[in-house]
Amino acid sequence: MPVPLCEICGEFPAKYVCQSCGSRVCEFDIDPSTGYCKRCLQRRETVAFPSEKVSWTGGTGFKVFALGMILILIGFALMFSSMLIGPFKGNLTGGGGIFIFPFPFIFYSGTGDLWVTAFLWLAIIIFIVFIFFELLFFRSVFRK
Repeated sequence: MPVPLCEICGEFPAKYVCQSCGSRVCEFDIDPSTGYCKRCLQRRETVAFPSEKVSWTGGTGFKVFALGMILILIGFALMFSSMLIGPFKGNLTGGGGIFIFPFPFIFYSGTGDLWVTAFLWLAIIIFIVFIFFELLFFRSVFRK
């Protein structure tokens, strides 16, 4: 009994059957994750997303990406300029912090001001409490 050929390409032996249309297809013309042949996949994509096309020059995703890169470059420029200008102004003290949950990013120079020290301890305590509850949650999940 001869092995049937693929109904899409007609070159290779058909080893699979499409889950959507029932066509016999070869291993090159089927999507293993869905079980659909190439024709059915193309139909599903055009029906599900008829006008959506990926564009690296226009869409919202590119604009957000470009804005993020511009802000990062501005930040680097400000840090570099402060590095060059800072030593010539004399005694500099100051600091600050950013708390991107759950990670505290704290920086300061000079003597330890009270608010910087308090912020540092608050950030460390919040971070430890977060880790504690995260471990407690994962332990309860893995017990089940």
